[in-house]
Amino acid sequence: MVDLRKKLSVIKAMPLATGFILAEDPDPEEIRRSGLKLADLMQESCQRFETPLAVPIMDLSLEKHALCALLGINKEQEARFHFETKPNVSELLAKFDPLLHCYLRANIEAIASLAGADHYIAAGMSIGPFSLMTKLIADPITPVYLAGMGMRDESVIVCDEVLALSMGLVKKYIAAQLDAGAKIIVLAEPAANMVYLSPKQIDEGSNVYKRYILENLLELHSIMKAKGAGLFLHCCGDLSADMLKGLAGLEPLVLSLGSSRVLWEDEEYIASGTIIYGNLPSKKFFSNTELTVEDVYTLSLELLSQMERTRHDFILGTECDLLSVPGCHQVIADKIDAMYRAKDNFYSKGGDISDTSRTLTH
Repeated sequence: MVDLRKKLSVIKAMPLATGFILAEDPDPEEIRRSGLKLADLMQESCQRFETPLAVPIMDLSLEKHALCALLGINKEQEARFHFETKPNVSELLAKFDPLLHCYLRANIEAIASLAGADHYIAAGMSIGPFSLMTKLIADPITPVYLAGMGMRDESVIVCDEVLALSMGLVKKYIAAQLDAGAKIIVLAEPAANMVYLSPKQIDEGSNVYKRYILENLLELHSIMKAKGAGLFLHCCGDLSADMLKGLAGLEPLVLSLGSSRVLWEDEEYIASGTIIYGNLPSKKFFSNTELTVEDVYTLSLELLSQMERTRHDFILGTECDLLSVPGCHQVIADKIDAMYRAKDNFYSKGGDISDTSRTLTH
């Protein structure tokens, strides 16, 4: 684990952009279904973005897709599918095998292909159990709020059972990736935020965040540590201070936060052993109206400068995965370039931004 942290700490910048590169291929579906071709894509991402961390595509619909396939629900019905009654958790988990689903199997095979390479760090990827649960219930907010009040009606019971199912699916998928040789797991729990959980309840002493978020994440982290792997915890949602402290308290190897957070202020709550990643507003990269290339360059310099002052290990990155928006691929690419120009200029000047703030172009 010490060696893994050392390898990660030399990364100065890296977008989550494997899916962005995928969009450049004329047949992305073929790559998504092939472990070897997906491994090649992950290597291409490493080479293009100058990082040893080989990250799969951040597609957080895969686990629900695999469950729906298990239930015999076709792709057209999948988006509208929600549990209305308690699922048979034990029966479904007994039948679930990640290797039987084409996309999950491809990810696992890609990891196995890269696991033995000295110059790459093979990363796994999974949605978090709470975020998966929110995709499987039509209204997850109400039962979670009722649970925070100490109530347990039928909606709370269904919610809890679906969360148990989600946790079981995620555990099996992560275990398969670890067995394939993943050295770090990118665990994306974007729903662990103030939309789905009440900050007022948490402030008043409710254990709802611990119960629905932290306990499951702690268990998953323990599974990774038992295999000698690290946790790259991603949450791009809006967080209260208590939510942030809860996530930071898990002491992941890497903590990735959304652009709503001020990283150099949050740093005081984050253990020195955790590398902070982020958090350029990449959800706006497609638009030159909301965010210009110059804006990305300036924000990158600010992040680098402010984080340098904290002396906390930091990787300049995106608040979420970069997806190619039709007609905007080059616009997004230009902003990735601006991010890297800022990084190069910043470190070439020894961390002094006084001479870099006006050097956007080569």
